[in-house]
Amino acid sequence: MEHQPYAPRTPRELQELSRQHGDKQVIWQCQQIARSASKWNYTHLIIFRLLVQQDATILPILDSSHTDPCPVCNPALDQDQSLSTGILNEAMTKALTSRSPGKLLQMSEGEILMLQHGFFWVALAEAARPELVEQAREHPQRERKQHKREGYISSAIAIDGSSSPTIHSSSEYEADSNPVHEDWHLERRTNSEEMTVRLVLSFLQHALNICLVQATDQYELRPRTRRMFTRAIIGGGAITISAEDDGGICLMRRLGSGWEMGHPYCALLEAKRAPRNTYFDEKREEPVPLTLNENLAQWLGEAIVTWKANMDLLQSGVFLIAASNTFVRFLHFRFGKDYLEYLDAMNEADQRDIISDEGKDTFVHMQSTPWFNLQTSGGRTSSLCHLLALARWYDFQSRPEQGGEMISGFTEDEHDGDGDSDEVTSSDYMDTDE
Repeated sequence: MEHQPYAPRTPRELQELSRQHGDKQVIWQCQQIARSASKWNYTHLIIFRLLVQQDATILPILDSSHTDPCPVCNPALDQDQSLSTGILNEAMTKALTSRSPGKLLQMSEGEILMLQHGFFWVALAEAARPELVEQAREHPQRERKQHKREGYISSAIAIDGSSSPTIHSSSEYEADSNPVHEDWHLERRTNSEEMTVRLVLSFLQHALNICLVQATDQYELRPRTRRMFTRAIIGGGAITISAEDDGGICLMRRLGSGWEMGHPYCALLEAKRAPRNTYFDEKREEPVPLTLNENLAQWLGEAIVTWKANMDLLQSGVFLIAASNTFVRFLHFRFGKDYLEYLDAMNEADQRDIISDEGKDTFVHMQSTPWFNLQTSGGRTSSLCHLLALARWYDFQSRPEQGGEMISGFTEDEHDGDGDSDEVTSSDYMDTDE
């Protein structure tokens, strides 16, 4: 069967899709379910019951935390009213979201480090230029057309009705004075995945810890550079699934002479090198990654494993930042109220009985944004907006009237890093200064 983008929005569409793929409907039908999320594929998207929403310029779950109080989109706002999590350093924010330094890819590392946000610009230049270039090359303009190859989907068509980002003007999505040719993008496949990880973690650090001056010195949102390997038990204890992220965003708490990681999973990071194929976004005038269904399956697997193993911390679902070379997109996975019952069912018959009840929500609901290019002013601005909204969202969730979900984040409760008794997660959360 010819490859089709995974895009069911409703239970009926998912049911029809399962019929087209051998009537695979539930987890117990799959012979290879006890495996790492990095090996998940199209079938896992179906049997783990993913429903996708239309791409949105701001994740709907963050919309109320962004629309009115965002100091980036509304610079005239009183910051005391707009940011309960801190204030925005206007000079550093402008330096990060304005056009990239001229001829960034030709500058020496020493020259770049002398700039504001120098360490970020170094990481961006490293990811944006091909790793091995023996001699100067000419890069003529290629005919710009959308690629349609088996196994790849466009983020603009992966979900019917999705559209390019509209938060900021199209001119902001020009690649500043450092053009993004399709030829160069293909050559970036020589760059390692680690370059992507370094770039995104650097951007997170500059956004959360330099642009945002956080409100308290006792807690701090910061990038988590340490990868987390997590295992979760499903199927009534019979099946183990696992995942390892590439870092993420965590909440740290000051403890004695050091810091304790109170919430390791404020957002997960999953990074890839530049994709083999792109499509040309006419509105933004730049090549944009095409997303493999297998990548989507891995994102889903990491979200499920992390949620199942840390349900006390992740009652409202899982945020994930996907990255491909210089591009990032933001996702949120929400788990239906009956999804845990579905995961823990001990056999195929029980799972079929559960999903046959139309009154039960046994789905994972995914929200996502388009890809934002950190090589452009607009891409950095949209990404910064998301990170500030995420900080405000967690601040709101931690308030007593909301139940204080952050546990050992902004609240004073303790959390030892363990999920339910049948799950095992990484627990090396201490960071101390001698």
